[in-house]
Amino acid sequence: MKRPITNNITNTNSNINTSTPISTNSGSGGGQKRVTRISHLRKGQQQKKSKPNPCVLMTGVITTILMTFIYLVTSSMHRTMMEENAAYEEQQMRLYQQQQQQQQQQQAQLQAQYHGSHGNSNGHGHGHTTPGQMLNSSPKFITVVLPSVVNPQGRQKRLASIAKTWGPNSNAIFITHEDGEYDAHAHDGKGQTDHGVGGGGGVSVGGSAGNSNGETKHRDRNAEQLGVNGNALGEEEEEEEDEFTSLYPQVLKVPQSVATVDEGVPRLHYVMETIVQKYNPDYAFFVNDHTFVIPQHMCTFLQKYGGGSTGGDGDMNSGSGNTHLYAGHALKPKGPPYAFNSGAAGDFLSRETMKSILQKQNQDDLDLDGNEKQHEHEQETTDSQECKGERKWLQGNPGLVTANCLKKTMGLDPIDTRDELGRHVFHAYGIVRTVKGDFDSWYISKHETLNEIWGEDEKFHYELKSGKECCSPQTISFHYVEFAETMALHATLQKILNVGGPSNISNDELQKFMLSVWPTEKRDIGGYSHNLPPLGKEDIWDDLLHVVKSIAPTVPFTGC
Repeated sequence: MKRPITNNITNTNSNINTSTPISTNSGSGGGQKRVTRISHLRKGQQQKKSKPNPCVLMTGVITTILMTFIYLVTSSMHRTMMEENAAYEEQQMRLYQQQQQQQQQQQAQLQAQYHGSHGNSNGHGHGHTTPGQMLNSSPKFITVVLPSVVNPQGRQKRLASIAKTWGPNSNAIFITHEDGEYDAHAHDGKGQTDHGVGGGGGVSVGGSAGNSNGETKHRDRNAEQLGVNGNALGEEEEEEEDEFTSLYPQVLKVPQSVATVDEGVPRLHYVMETIVQKYNPDYAFFVNDHTFVIPQHMCTFLQKYGGGSTGGDGDMNSGSGNTHLYAGHALKPKGPPYAFNSGAAGDFLSRETMKSILQKQNQDDLDLDGNEKQHEHEQETTDSQECKGERKWLQGNPGLVTANCLKKTMGLDPIDTRDELGRHVFHAYGIVRTVKGDFDSWYISKHETLNEIWGEDEKFHYELKSGKECCSPQTISFHYVEFAETMALHATLQKILNVGGPSNISNDELQKFMLSVWPTEKRDIGGYSHNLPPLGKEDIWDDLLHVVKSIAPTVPFTGC
């Protein structure tokens, strides 16, 4: 028997949601109502979805405000920076112009003094100073450039590079043995002076030339050596001078009797005596032609140490060379009771110290009748022997003789010139080798016994430093620097000065510049110096760039 169809319908629709009434009217009216209701529901849902979210709107507004604020602040900061840079550049330009004016005034004064010291008794022409006559202007310091025993064939190039770089501002005096060791007109830039790190183009050859009798005669800066420019009577001929350029470097030719390495002590005596009598500087800095010097730091050093023999914070004006000063990079040999300053790194002597040495050395000179002086005290003869180095082997080691003389006759030791962090100011090696700390064993050993002179160094133990801490920011000298490296190091320091200081040049920029100017051939570097490190040696480069920036002067040289 068949089930009623209605039951099937009921069971089939049992799961239908009955909460929404559905019309069973099969006519068109019921279907239209259903469609209309669904349409209204969909419109309500769409209206709900399109209604703006207040949080999103607020976030957008805040973001817009922040972006606008940042833009305004950034623009304002950019304008401020540009204005500050413009003001800084204007200030630097004014400072540079003032310095140039000062330099021109100084040069004019020096020119007047130079020509005044060359005027003859009747006021006509250019005369010459008599032997031992002192120039009108006594410089605060001069730099005596002695011949280096290393690579003597390269000396002419080294002197030319010094004349182009640090020579003029350090008041350099070239000590020569022969004619032609230095040609004043052999380099470019005649008549132009660069008063930056210490360079100059104009070179004056106005030292003293010694004749065969050991006499000293002042030379015009364009005159040849006596005997070449002299007439048959041995008198120097007058010669018109060209336009004044610079008083330094000058040339001092020593007599042939002391113009050998074996005669180092007599040569130094002759040079020191001539310097004191003719130039009368407060201080003299003795180096050789393998040395690189930073003139600005010489002034700073003398301001600190120029006041007394003990190395205290004396004022340079109060000292004025009238107190003892023996300063450089001290070394202590094992055995002798004295320490000496490295001749490679250079050392300062005050006027008082030089006069005292000369006095000791001259104690056994002949009297006016040509007879040997009779000394009242045996100590005078002993002092003379100590200061002249009677033993033959000492004649070629004037640095040791000077140290022995100062210690035994005056009780004077070299002062400790390291800074408060134990960093040296005077260096006996080139900058690359010094940064790397690659020193010879003999050099290291001569620091181990400095406690015998200065006492114990509980903090640094007199040890040499390397890396970023190798060199004081007030570094004065490096050694074993050949002519090409002299030009490169000077150009590098000048580059830093020109951009306004180390903070205005990145390490990458500085490295690229150094690579572009530094010599690469070993013959241009020299046997005792090192090339720039390979690019892969980032740690050495990092140290080297740090040191170069730290020692770079930040203001042009304007004198002491």
